[in-house]
Amino acid sequence: MSCRRAAGAFVVLVAGLGASVAWAEPTLEARLDRIEARIEQERRNLHIPGVSLAIVYNDEIILARGFGQANIERGVPADADTIYCIGSTTKAITSTLIGILQDDGVMSYDEPASQHVPGLHLQIKAPEPKPEVLVRDLLCHRSGFARMGMLSMGAPIAFERTVYYMNRAEPEDTFREAFNYNNEMYLVAGTGAGRAAGSDWRTLLRDRLLTPLGMTSTVATHAEAVSHPHIAQGYNWIEPGGPFEPLPIRDIDRCGPAGSIYSSVNDMAQWVRLQLGEGEIGGTRIVSEGVIAETRTPQIEIQEGAWYGLGWMLHDWEGRKVVEHGGNIDGFAAEVALIPEAELGFVLLANVTATPLQSMAQQIIWEAMLTDWQAPIAGAPAAPDLAGRYKANFGPFKDAWFTVTVADGVVYVDVPGQTNYELAPPDAEGRRALKAVPGASVSFVRDDEGHITQLTLHQGADFELPREGVTPAGGVDASVSDPLVGEYANDKLGITLKVLVQNGRLAIDVPGQMVYELQPPDAEGKWAFRIAKEIVVSFAPSEGGTCPSLTLTQAGRDYVHTRVRPAAATGDAPDAALAALPVAERRAALDAAGPYRLVYRVSMPSQGAEGTMTFDVQGNAYRQTQDFGDLGVFIEYHDGERGWSVSPFETLQEANAEQNEESRIGHPDVMLGAWTGHVDSVRTLAPEEGATNVLVELALNTGLKTRLTIDPATGDITRIRGEMTAVRGLRVPYALDLTDYQVIHGVHIPGTITLRHEGIGRAELKLESFLVGQTFDPGHFRPEKTPAPAAAH
Repeated sequence: MSCRRAAGAFVVLVAGLGASVAWAEPTLEARLDRIEARIEQERRNLHIPGVSLAIVYNDEIILARGFGQANIERGVPADADTIYCIGSTTKAITSTLIGILQDDGVMSYDEPASQHVPGLHLQIKAPEPKPEVLVRDLLCHRSGFARMGMLSMGAPIAFERTVYYMNRAEPEDTFREAFNYNNEMYLVAGTGAGRAAGSDWRTLLRDRLLTPLGMTSTVATHAEAVSHPHIAQGYNWIEPGGPFEPLPIRDIDRCGPAGSIYSSVNDMAQWVRLQLGEGEIGGTRIVSEGVIAETRTPQIEIQEGAWYGLGWMLHDWEGRKVVEHGGNIDGFAAEVALIPEAELGFVLLANVTATPLQSMAQQIIWEAMLTDWQAPIAGAPAAPDLAGRYKANFGPFKDAWFTVTVADGVVYVDVPGQTNYELAPPDAEGRRALKAVPGASVSFVRDDEGHITQLTLHQGADFELPREGVTPAGGVDASVSDPLVGEYANDKLGITLKVLVQNGRLAIDVPGQMVYELQPPDAEGKWAFRIAKEIVVSFAPSEGGTCPSLTLTQAGRDYVHTRVRPAAATGDAPDAALAALPVAERRAALDAAGPYRLVYRVSMPSQGAEGTMTFDVQGNAYRQTQDFGDLGVFIEYHDGERGWSVSPFETLQEANAEQNEESRIGHPDVMLGAWTGHVDSVRTLAPEEGATNVLVELALNTGLKTRLTIDPATGDITRIRGEMTAVRGLRVPYALDLTDYQVIHGVHIPGTITLRHEGIGRAELKLESFLVGQTFDPGHFRPEKTPAPAAAH
C-alpha cells in the first residue's frame, strides 16, 4: 500500500505535441506514479523478489511502500515495515554518532584513534616521523590498508585479537593518498565511540539516534534480526530461469559499526529526514549542522568526479550535489541517497545480495522528481501513425520484423515466433506495456518533423528497432570505423571484446552476452552503449592505421583493453607456438607422480594473517584447504563432477552447474602446466611487439577464460590472469605471478606464487612440500554430509 502526503506544489502547464496527443507537465501524483512504475518494472527485470522504498521531500514522507515479496515461501508481501539489513549504509550512521560525541566534547574526528583504542598501532606507509592515525582517517578509507574481511567476517575472534591482526597488516598504499575501502577501520572507530561514551556502539546507537528518531523497529544484532516478526527473507537468483535460492542471514555482529543494522524504510525515512533537516527533525536538534556538513565534506578522491566523505559517497547529478551510500550483504541490498539542496532523499531496500537497482534508483527518482518531463493527458487517443514494421537485431532476433497495428484505438505488436500482443495506453513516460508480459513495454521515437522512426522495446534493457525504410541514426563512416574494428583484450579480467560494424553503427561484441551497438561519440570522444548509456567506450588515438587500445567505463570504473595483434602473415604462428609448449611432458610427469599433495605456506600481508594452503589431487578430483588458525579454515571440494565450499564466511554451499564447470579450469594441474582435459579450447594470442613470452588463452564453453603467460625457453607459466568465484557467485578478477620454479619428481612446481585479488589484497605462497604417490579415499573430495543433486529441469 502506498503512503503519500502532499509535498510542495508543481505548476501544471498544458501543451500540444502533434495532432493526436496532448501533454502536460506532471503533477506530484504523476511523478510518483512514474517512480513506482519504473521501480516495479526494474524489480521484475532484475529478478528481485522484494523491494521497499521511501521518499522524503520537503520534510514529508511522500511515498513509503513495498513491491513484490518479502518472503516467497510464506507469501508475505514487501511493505514499508519490512525489515532488511541496510549493510554499509550503516557507516554514515556511525560517523554521525561520532559527530554527536564531538558535539558533546567527548570525542573528535581529529583525535588519534588510539586514544579510544589504546592497542591500535597501524603500520601505515608514510615518511618519518609518521603522523597519528586519526578517527577521521578511519572513517574516510584513506588509511592505505586493503580490505581485511577475514578479520571481521571469518571465524569468531575477540575485538582485541582483530586489532592484533590489524597491527600486523601491511598497507597497500601511502597513508592519506588513496581510497581503500575497509570495514575494519569502521569497527575500530565505532568501538572507540562506544568506549568514549562509557558504553558500547549499540547502546550509543540506541540512545542517541534510534530512540530520538523513533526508529522503534530498527535493530543491530543478528539475534534480534532473525527473530524480528517483519524480517525479509534474503535470496539469490539462480540463472537461467530461476528459482530464487533462500540465503541464511549472516551474523556480522563483530563488524557492527560497518554494517550490522537492520531496518525498514519507514524507520530509515526518519534518518533521511534528519539528514535533510541538517541535523534537526521535528523541531528537535539531534546533531549540529556543522557535523552534518563535515560528514559531507570530501576527504579522499575515489575516482574522477567522486569523493568519499565521512560515511558518505559524494558526486554530482546534473550540477546538484548527491550524498549517498549503498550496502550489500548476503541476501540484502540497500541504497540511501540525498540531494540536500532539493530537500529530496530516499531509501531503497531489497532482498537480494546486490542489484543494479541500487544505483538505477537514483536516476529514476532524481529524473522523475526534478526534471520537467511531460506526461500524456489521460484519455488522449492512440496515434494511428504507429502502425508499421520495425526491424529487430538482438537476442534471438536477426533481421526479424515486429509488426505494429492499430485497431479501434488499441495498439498491437506482433512479435515473430510468439504472438500479437495488445499494448496498454502510454504511461507517464510514453511507454506502452505488453499486457501479457509483465515488465515489458514499448515506446516510439519521432524525428524533428514528428514522423515515427523507431520502436524501442524495454525489457531489462532498451532494444532499438528502426522502422522499415528508415536508416538508423548513429551510422559511422568506414574512415572512422576501419581503424577501430578488431579484438581488444584485458588480461586482468580475462575478457576479449570484438569491435565491429552492425546496422551501419559501430558495435562491441561482449563474449557470453550480445553485440551492443554504440551511440556516436560525444565531444569527449566517448561512445555510449545504446541500450545502456551509462556504459561508455573511448578509443586511443590510432597508430599506423589501427587503434592500439580501448577503455570501457562502467559504474565509474575504467577497464583498459589492448588490441590483440593479428598472427603472423603465414597464419601458422599461433599453432606453432602452442605445439612447442611442453604440455604433454607436464601431463606425463603428473600422471607418473600419481595422486599428489602440494603444500604452500601462505602469508596474507594485507590481513596480517599466515597459514597453509594444501592441494590434494587425484585425477579430476581435488580438495583445497586453507588453514589460518583462529581466523578459520576454508575448504573447497571437487569430486570430479560436483563441488562444494565451506568457510567461516558461510555454511556448506554446493556449487551450481556453471561453477562446477568452472572448477575444471581451477584444477591445480592447470597451474602446473598440464591443462589437457580441463578446458574446452586453447589458443595462443600474438604477443605485444617486443615481447618474447607466449600468451595462451584457456576457455570453457561457459565463456570463462583464463590467460597464461609462458616462458618459451622453459615452458613454465609465469603469470595467470582470470576470475575466481567469490561469495554467492560473484566473479572477482585475480592475478598470479609464478616464480622460483623447482623440478620435483619430474614436475615443474612454482616455488613462489604471488596472488593479487581485489577482495583480499596480496597473498604470498612459498612451497613447503610436494608429495607423490598419495592414497586418498574418494570421500576425501566430498564433505561428510552432501545434499542430493538438484533435479534436472
